Amino acid sequence: MEIIILDTDILIDYFRGVEVAKEYIERIPVNERATTDITLMELFKGARNKEELENVEKFIKRNSFIVLPVSSSASRRAVQILRRYSIQKGLGLPDALIAAVTISTDGKLITGNTKHFEFIEVLKVDLPSYRRDIVEK
Repeated sequence: MEIIILDTDILIDYFRGVEVAKEYIERIPVNERATTDITLMELFKGARNKEELENVEKFIKRNSFIVLPVSSSASRRAVQILRRYSIQKGLGLPDALIAAVTISTDGKLITGNTKHFEFIEVLKVDLPSYRRDIVEK
């Protein structure tokens, strides 16, 4: 079983009412559906009011997401990733942490921002199918 880790932009699509994003998320088996603490932090930070904040919390619970924390090994890996790519590729702290958590859990990161991650060796990263359809058109 490979854990599918959804990046922040995919969940933002969901909250903006993008129907194909909702359908995509619903097709992921519950025991494989995950996100990270970092993504939750980004969603909470981006909430414009208390209602949006509560919607994030309800969504995670209602959809039985596995929320992956930043373990000490993932933190150390993020340091290595940042050391290598922060200047060379402009990689930021949240993306380095998300990549490190994904690698540490041997999961696959699903993001619309593959260019933020594609240069990180051993990281499994992919576009969601609904974004591939947009790119191909």
